[in-house]
Parts: sequence; structure tokens; C-alpha cells
Amino acid sequence: MRQLLEKSIQPPQLVVSDQLVRVYRGWPSSGLPKVSPYGTLNVVESHRRGLWKLTAVIAPDVPMLTSHIDAPEPPTVSAPTPWYLAGATSPDSTIHKIPIPAGRFQVGRGTDVPLQLCLPSISKRHAEFVATDDVLCVRDLQSLNGTYVNGKRLTSDMLLDEGDVVQLSTLEFRVGRDQLREPLSGLAMDRTVDFGIVDLRCTLSDFQKLMEARQVIPFFQPVVRLASLSASALFGYEILARSDWPGLTVPKDMFEAAERLEVEAAFSVLCREIGVEVSRTLPDSCAIFLNTHPREELHHGLLASLIKLREMAPHKRLVLELHERAVTNVRQTMELRACLRDLEIELAYDDFGAGQARLLELSEVAPDYLKFDISLIRKIHLSNQRQQLVASLLNVAHSLGIATLAEGVETPDELGVCSELGFTYAQGYLLGRPAPLL
Repeated sequence: MRQLLEKSIQPPQLVVSDQLVRVYRGWPSSGLPKVSPYGTLNVVESHRRGLWKLTAVIAPDVPMLTSHIDAPEPPTVSAPTPWYLAGATSPDSTIHKIPIPAGRFQVGRGTDVPLQLCLPSISKRHAEFVATDDVLCVRDLQSLNGTYVNGKRLTSDMLLDEGDVVQLSTLEFRVGRDQLREPLSGLAMDRTVDFGIVDLRCTLSDFQKLMEARQVIPFFQPVVRLASLSASALFGYEILARSDWPGLTVPKDMFEAAERLEVEAAFSVLCREIGVEVSRTLPDSCAIFLNTHPREELHHGLLASLIKLREMAPHKRLVLELHERAVTNVRQTMELRACLRDLEIELAYDDFGAGQARLLELSEVAPDYLKFDISLIRKIHLSNQRQQLVASLLNVAHSLGIATLAEGVETPDELGVCSELGFTYAQGYLLGRPAPLL
């Protein structure tokens, strides 16, 4: 069998996987290796002189065999495809839409490549895209600083999807795909496109550096008792994440980057850890409200992170906030509630009323605190119907022994109504904006 396989990888008796045949479908059909019954070959590396390295694998217990064959160069820049790159070609330029034609499309600092990027950190031939109507592939051309896709450095050819982010040194480009193909006019860039998807200056690479350096800055927003609005009314703080990185200063931008890299849970854990570290200067009696992300599992990783927090701050009054969307499985929530009690960590349901008011979960697994969403509090003094609704929900919560908290209180009128309705606590810009501890 080994002899048959070795024979099969001599041109022209070769096999290329269906997926990679599609990638290079734009080449002349005569240039593709022919089918052989003896094994499967995959293109794994390209060489600019038209030499292609292929690896043959016939079974898990048969060693890989490699061979080099002469293949025709892919076609030069010609026919259009629906694919394009969206990004700035220099740190100071605006965002362009760059069409990707069929065949091979190289990017680099050299003057002989279709897309020239004039940065010292870009190699002369940095990366190469190979496109057909259906498929787009990218490879790094042994560049000095590497080519990254969604934050991960390329070590082999990679198929791209719409929305992927390709990073060449410090420049980022988002992969796009038009619904309708239009003729190309050379390689002119369309400066009139409004992408509206994401500010590409908020880079994934910067977010990775932020996480690695643990450069999240915790901001503390006061939570006050409504029974007394004196200076002694402070009950605790909710910790909110901020940073000094341009384009990554607020939670929305940071979690969008985390979602692209699929590290939302890890970033949420990092925010809690840094928040608790900084809060050590506060009195232990001061409640610290800690946020979670809906993607975090209610067990395993989340529980391990909470054990670590308790070890970091053995006597701190900690409150874990679960978003309403995360409270969907009564059994899992009950198990988490029991674990929290063992750790002496209190439980709060966050943004109550933003979606479905989950009254079943509220009665089956009663939290210590119920935080009413800002949508119920905003301009509540102007709506008698909303006041009646909130009053009914407050009666249910208080009958279950749950302390209630009004979020987003911004005016004296809103505060007055919340106090009259019987909220236990409140937070909002009127009572204190988020700020770092001095």
C-alpha cells in the first residue's frame, strides 16, 4: 500500500480535497491534480515560484508523505468577486472598501503587489488572498510580524468568513461580501461606503493586550438606602468596567471585542477579580455588587471564579448579579444559590423587567436583591399605569423577603416616586456617577 501511495503522489496522479479544490477553482482546470484512488492530498503551503507542497494521508497509522509538484501560477488580478476588505490602509487614513478580485491578491509593502501598505512593520510580501465567487482564503507569506485572523496568528492557509477580522501588523481589515457583484474599475477603493458595523480602530489586538496586562479600571457606582438619604445612607457599590485604551473605554466596546474573540466569560471573570482587588480599601460591611455575563455557565468556571474571589476577600460583603436572561433554568439556579450560600455571597437578579419578568424563578429561587431595570424607572413620575405595575411587583418581591433596588434614578421626581413606592435601595446618576476609588 505504501508503494501505491508513493506512486500516487507522482504527477499527474494526485488527489486534492474537495474543500481546497473549491478554493483554487479559479485556476485553469488543466492545472489541478487528477483524482487517484490511493489516498488524499491537501495543499498546505504555497511558494511564489508556482511550487506547491502537498501532504498525503491515507490512514491514522500511515506516516504522512510529502511531495512537491509544479503547478501553474493562479490567474493574475482580473475578474471581480463579491469579496472585499474594509479598513484603513494607514493608521491616519479613513476606512476604505477594497475589492478582492478572483485569483491571487497579494498585500505588502513592496511596489509590485496589488495592495501596497506603506508601513515599516509590513513585509514586502506580507500576505496573500485567493478568491473565487464562493470562497476566500488567506495565507501568510512568511512575514516578519505575522498575519492574524480574529486575533490568532496564522500558521497555515485559512478559509475566511464574512465578518472575520484580518490583522496585518497594526492594520486591521474586516472581511465583507456584497450580495450583488459589480464590475471592478481596476482596484479603486470606494471611499463612500458607510460600514456601520464596528469602529475598526477599536482593535482586537489592543483588547488582547488589555486583558494580558489586566488593565481594566473598576469604577464604583453608589447604591444608597432610600429610608435615609443622609451621608450614612451609602449601602454599597456596583463595580463597572472601564479602561484607558482608545476605543475600549466602556463595557459595550470591550465586550464586543470579547465576543469576537469568544472570551466573554474570561473577561467577565477578570473584571470581577480586579474589582474585588481594588475594593479591599473599602469597609467589609460595604456591599460590592459584581456583574456576570449571560455567556457564563452557572457552574464550573463561574463557581471556580467565585471561590477565588472569596479567598481574595474572606470577609467582604459580595453580591453576585445575574442578568434576567441567565435565570432560565430553575434547577441550575437553585444549585448556584446553594453554592453562593456556602460561600456567603448574596444573589441579585439584574435588569428585572427589561424582558420577561420571570415571576416563576422569582418565587422558586428568591434572590436577596431584585434590581428593577432603568426602563421601568425612567420618567416613572409621568405614568400612573407604570407606577401601579411597579407597585404590584414590589409587593410580590417584599412578600418573598427580597430587597428591591431602583436602577437609573436620574431626577428628583423619579427618586421621590421610588421612595413613595417603597423601594429599599436606589442607584443612578442623581445619587452618584460611576467613578474610580481615590
